[in-house]
Amino acid sequence: MRLARSPFGLIAGALTLAAGQIAIAAFRSPVVRAAIALLFAGPAAMAGYYAVLGLAQLGTPAELWQQAFALIGAVAVGGTAWVRAVASQGDGERVALIFIDRGRCPGA
Repeated sequence: MRLARSPFGLIAGALTLAAGQIAIAAFRSPVVRAAIALLFAGPAAMAGYYAVLGLAQLGTPAELWQQAFALIGAVAVGGTAWVRAVASQGDGERVALIFIDRGRCPGA
């Protein structure tokens, strides 16, 4: 039964990504764009934290080092998500949606 639910999660994730990119493209204010990007970077940072923590628990016996590696992973993944979300809409001239054909996108 779990495999039957996976397409819905994939569709929901794609729609959320598209909505976030449209929202970032719609606003010109850098503060609003940064706030929207942080909405995506927060969950990404949590995912990076727990992914690296799981790997660190496999290979590092000291809990302090596990937490240190997990924090580094959270900063790396969250920071990358935030930078990509903010930078993807540089001047607001191009829309970097995965659903738009690059040949028809203005400014591409």
